[in-house]
Amino acid sequence: MRYQRYLLPATLILALATTACGTGTTTAKSSSAPAVSSSQSTASTTTTADPSSWASLGTVRSLWMAFNRPGIAADPAAHPDDLAVCRTGAVDVSANGGATWASVPTSAVVTATAASPYPVTKLANAEPTCTSAVVDPSHPKTVYATFNAGKAPYGMPPVFTIPVYTTDGGQTWHIVTAPIGASAGTFGQFEVTPSGVAAIFAAMASRSSALVMETADGGAVWHSATLLCPKTGPCLVWGPSASGIGSCAMSAYAQPIEASMNDGKTWTVLQAPSGPGSPIPMLINGCGLNQLVALSASAVLLIGNGTTEPAETVRFSHNNGKSWVNVPLPSLPDDSAPAGLQMLPNGTLISAVFTQTSATTYGDALALLKPGATAWCTVPNLTITNMDPSTLQAVGSSLWWNDGQGGTPQSKPLSQIQC
Repeated sequence: MRYQRYLLPATLILALATTACGTGTTTAKSSSAPAVSSSQSTASTTTTADPSSWASLGTVRSLWMAFNRPGIAADPAAHPDDLAVCRTGAVDVSANGGATWASVPTSAVVTATAASPYPVTKLANAEPTCTSAVVDPSHPKTVYATFNAGKAPYGMPPVFTIPVYTTDGGQTWHIVTAPIGASAGTFGQFEVTPSGVAAIFAAMASRSSALVMETADGGAVWHSATLLCPKTGPCLVWGPSASGIGSCAMSAYAQPIEASMNDGKTWTVLQAPSGPGSPIPMLINGCGLNQLVALSASAVLLIGNGTTEPAETVRFSHNNGKSWVNVPLPSLPDDSAPAGLQMLPNGTLISAVFTQTSATTYGDALALLKPGATAWCTVPNLTITNMDPSTLQAVGSSLWWNDGQGGTPQSKPLSQIQC
């Protein structure tokens, strides 16, 4: 049984492809989880074993897309209306695609974690702010959130990411019990699964496969689960994001990609190249929002933000991730490094670029690189102020972003993101 939670409906992909020129991730399954089937893109994909440029990849269409951590929507394709945004002292959630919002307070997280090995504390007397949040699509009062915490009694650094959840709209919060072989300090990220919501942990044993706890009833009961292959394409999933780290502003921290060659029975953490002539010290820097895009049964793109030097932002594998080659991109209109780089459902790359619209007005614009194109184009008449490019995320049929400081999210239909 194979499943991928970011599988994009063929109708959505084909519709966007005609209107626009342009969320880890892993899945989990318990032994009793029912089989789930989903539609997929049937569009053809032209790839080469060793592309020399973005244009040489030809017309690319995705079988599935997977972000390495939750953005505004933890499940952008299957549940695009369920949104969550971290604010100081609260998580703002929406069940209708952002038409209306409700506030879930997080102040009780301090009390809930006070006696744990990883307490969440107030900094400068400010209420704690989560780093990511996930809405439970089937249980609207349940919200899952990740908070930074220090290790008792020493505090921070290092910084640990702690998984908590509320089942009563924020009145009380609880720590997710870690599976055997992991601890709260090795937690990576929450993810929506076919059966519910999963908490992904790194195993304390070096180079072991990720460990998973899952709930199917909105957090009332948690049980051990396993990684599950996507339904189609390469069996690659995101491993847990790094915990117990210093500042992402100072260092890069690797996030693993896990692969299975036997339909999920066993898993292997993909190794980064090493030795002479291997320029990539890690496959991906988990401090950024990164993306896996399956193109065929064995071909996959790895789109990275915040990669280490040299900055190889797009890489291609024709053999299920066993080896990777850099896919050179043309220079952006402002000659900057890509920011918020990701693939849209129709195969176009999108990136934020800095622009000056008048003598006194500055902001971010969006640039697009169509499948097979040799140059970027800039979306006209769209300048965004106070945008954090790391918050860009295509969700359903819209593109979302905010200022990265808990500001009001903004969106624009993907059909209008064109040039």
